[in-house]
Amino acid sequence: MRINIGAKLIVGFMLVVLLMATLAFYSLNMSQKTLKESVGISSILLAAEIMNRIDQNIFLNINELQKYSKGYLLEKTLLESNKEFEKLDSIEEYINRKDREWISASKDETTPFMKILISNELSDEMREEFIQFYEKKYGYKVFEVVFVTNKYGANFAQTEKRTDYRQDDEEWWQVAKERNFYVSDIEYDERAETHGITIGVRIDDKEGNFIGIMKALVGAKEIIREAVIATKKYETTGIKLITKKGNLIYATRAFKFLEDISGKEFFKKIKGERGFFIAKEGGRERLFSYTHSKGYRNFEGRGWIFVVGHDTGEILKPARALRKSMVTASLVLIAIGILVAFFMSRSISKPIARLTKGAEIIGKGDLGHRVEVKTKDEIGILANAFNNMVEDLNQTAGELKVAQEDLIRSERLATLGQFSGNISHELRNPLGVIDSSIYYLKTKLKGGDEKVQEHLDRIKSSVGSATTVIQSLLDLTRMREPQLKRLDLTTITSETIATSKIPAEVKVIQDLGDQEILVNADGEQLRMAFKNIITNAVDAMDGKGTLTVRAGTAVDGKVDVSFDDTGSGIAPENLDRVFQPLFSTKAKGIGFGLSIVMMIAERHGGTVEAKSKPGKGATITVKLPL
Repeated sequence: MRINIGAKLIVGFMLVVLLMATLAFYSLNMSQKTLKESVGISSILLAAEIMNRIDQNIFLNINELQKYSKGYLLEKTLLESNKEFEKLDSIEEYINRKDREWISASKDETTPFMKILISNELSDEMREEFIQFYEKKYGYKVFEVVFVTNKYGANFAQTEKRTDYRQDDEEWWQVAKERNFYVSDIEYDERAETHGITIGVRIDDKEGNFIGIMKALVGAKEIIREAVIATKKYETTGIKLITKKGNLIYATRAFKFLEDISGKEFFKKIKGERGFFIAKEGGRERLFSYTHSKGYRNFEGRGWIFVVGHDTGEILKPARALRKSMVTASLVLIAIGILVAFFMSRSISKPIARLTKGAEIIGKGDLGHRVEVKTKDEIGILANAFNNMVEDLNQTAGELKVAQEDLIRSERLATLGQFSGNISHELRNPLGVIDSSIYYLKTKLKGGDEKVQEHLDRIKSSVGSATTVIQSLLDLTRMREPQLKRLDLTTITSETIATSKIPAEVKVIQDLGDQEILVNADGEQLRMAFKNIITNAVDAMDGKGTLTVRAGTAVDGKVDVSFDDTGSGIAPENLDRVFQPLFSTKAKGIGFGLSIVMMIAERHGGTVEAKSKPGKGATITVKLPL
């Protein structure tokens, strides 16, 4: 099956465009994977930081109790209590009797003996030091209750009534005595009617002898304080603090305290000390990052788990928006390829068809026929040569005529074969030669058919639009680090204005001053940024109006360059969005210009801002450090 030149051109251009699109989408998918990993790792670091602060706060509470245990009043009172107990005939019998009396009292009853323990000098001091002080400082109770036992486990000072008198039979008391301190998992205290963790610390005298135990209940609000103030990176960011058994301590959304969530899909995927994974929660796909408590200093931690989660739809939103733009760019390139191939095939196939038809006519013996090809390219040269050969044939007589016709036919076929080889070679050129080919055709066809010129102009415009889209994508994603040099900002600004495409209907006012303004900058990148701002301003004014460019004086070590146009302005709700990638209020363009400006300004240690009153134009100001 014979395939004509036009079809070959179209297929060739389409293959090049499809290859570019395939590479672009492969890169995009890889970037999505990288983005997930980046967010997952950064969230692990966030979780580890907050979990460390929680462990540190618990350690500080332990340390606070241990510091207080060295106090004069506490040691003096403990030693006196221990001496009093040593005088008893049977310490065990005394403690058991007091414990039975304590437990037998009703919940709301406070016996005279209890009042002594609650209202003595040490109890008053502990209330002031631990309850009242921190409540006044933070607005809530850090320590819900504090009490002290002597070395026999008898309760002799407390900030409020406890459920029993004897404590040495409790696990926390024994562990604190053996290991210097004890920290429980989070639990409910019936007497205090609140959740919290129990901290017990051993008390020794100056010689290192054991003299008692101090216990405090730290409220749940103090424990989750760091989790509550954790930073939210995304709108859908959620955090959870969970016990190692799967009981929920805290969540950013409504939750049931100590709810068992060990059966949830995301909890089952928590393996090892830290990591991240994707799981379903509430019907949505979320990226979860987690880390386990490692404790702080000599506090080993309770094995709690801190989890940070984000909706994958939100974290991948920029990549998906970029994919949409890539689809648009690919479609534009395909359309351009088809148009270029169509017009190039017509410019080549029609003259060749005339040559073919002329050859057929002459082959039938009509030596007076001439091939009319008006192009000034190689095909035109070939047609002229063809006609010249026909003229030569007319001058030949007799038997040489047949031989000459055979010779001309052979030469013609050889030339056509060589020409076809050249055309085939030209078809292998990359997409980047399209623009230069159009320029070549416009030059060769100058003064020709206006329709052809019009179509070539359209192609050139489309190529320019596609080139702008691709270049903007390259500028945004492959921006190199600025090569800083000491440059004059006013010179860079005026040079950019001079080299920018500004219609004659746009009046440019330059208020740059007479003095040099020296900054550390990359001249090429600043020119790119200023040119993008000027292009936006010209578009906003529909090619007519006034553009005022000013260089401001240094304020707080910075200098600013402002571009003030008289266009339609920017709506108030869009002022904070104009620097976002892919945001555009124009019918053309995909919204990368001002994003590039912001990137360049920030990489120079500066800022960019937009101000506008609808209907009265807009001002874009770039501020740079001196």
